[in-house]
Amino acid sequence: MENTSLWNIALNLLALAGGVAAQDPTVSCSATNARLNLTRDLKSGTDYVPVVDDDSMGFNVVYSIKSDNSFTVGIFILPLYNDDVLIFGAGYGENSLDGKQDEAAAVDLTIQGCMGGSPATTTIHFAAPHGHLDHINPPFIEEMMTLGYSFAEITYHEDDALWIDEMDWGPGRRSLFREWRGGQCGDNLAEYDSPLGKIWFTPRPGHTAGSIDLILDVLDEPTNRLMIRGSVAGGLCNAVPGVQVSIDAHGTVFLPPEEGIARARAEVVNGTGINQLCLTTDSAPRLGGRWQAMIEPSGHVGARGLILTAYSAPLDPGIMSPYGEYLLDSQTGLMLMSLAQPARSPTFTLDVPVDMTYLGYEAWFQGLIVSGTAELCNALHVQIGF
Repeated sequence: MENTSLWNIALNLLALAGGVAAQDPTVSCSATNARLNLTRDLKSGTDYVPVVDDDSMGFNVVYSIKSDNSFTVGIFILPLYNDDVLIFGAGYGENSLDGKQDEAAAVDLTIQGCMGGSPATTTIHFAAPHGHLDHINPPFIEEMMTLGYSFAEITYHEDDALWIDEMDWGPGRRSLFREWRGGQCGDNLAEYDSPLGKIWFTPRPGHTAGSIDLILDVLDEPTNRLMIRGSVAGGLCNAVPGVQVSIDAHGTVFLPPEEGIARARAEVVNGTGINQLCLTTDSAPRLGGRWQAMIEPSGHVGARGLILTAYSAPLDPGIMSPYGEYLLDSQTGLMLMSLAQPARSPTFTLDVPVDMTYLGYEAWFQGLIVSGTAELCNALHVQIGF
């Protein structure tokens, strides 16, 4: 069989998938997203930060990066009960009061697309890491309100009140202010109940007099704590007992290697489930290794050829075609490869280079069986690791 006929069918599928609406490329709900950050280098967009080993629970961060790429500020969004959220830090890497609507839009997309909330049902509790303009500012509050969100409170430590009082707050906004007073290193200034566990705040003066840290007791376990620093590392306090992971308010979230940053994986993706589960693998792709995927054609009468295609992004929801459900994002994703071979050779073999730039790279593969007609298989989501 000639490969040209296989390619024609593949191209028809790609053209069919091209009519799908583009997905927003700046917001990621991926359960391994933050684990792929190998350094604290500046990063835009969003991350999902898992707090348990199977990545089933976590919170989100929207990055606000200064236009000259000198630093990044994190806007941390943690789930509370009843669809409410706690936002720790307002972002705006420009360190000004001008505001940047794209950050507010990213927070909105994260709340709605990743956390299941909405402006109508989600109330925001806002806490300032410290009193500088890149962590608490009126434009962020106004832009979120313009999007339809309501605020239960705007909280900060009284020792940074001078910074905050000088900002140009609109009418009625100061009625939302709630000052946390006093407190020593390690004291619990306030706490919130969360599906992730108890969230509480403790003072750590140093960067400013009113800098505070957010502490998450993961699943209410005080020996397994995650801390988001309200300022730079150090300060005038000793370490909080039980903290296993510390995250900076500035820069990209970096999880230590023991948290699974270099994990290789391969998992089945099958959309609505109408496709035959005919694309399989026995392993996950690893640096310097040989990865194999197999398209099993035995259930397809008269199968003559096989096509394995890979893109950098999935299509969710998929698009229905006469051949089954197409699950690769050919509109906003990057096409990585498309390989064709006879049905009598069902195993595709790919050598992964020993190249650290591939570590953590994700791809979505889908199989296609061709005879007089064509049939789409399931997809595979793979991540290159050690």
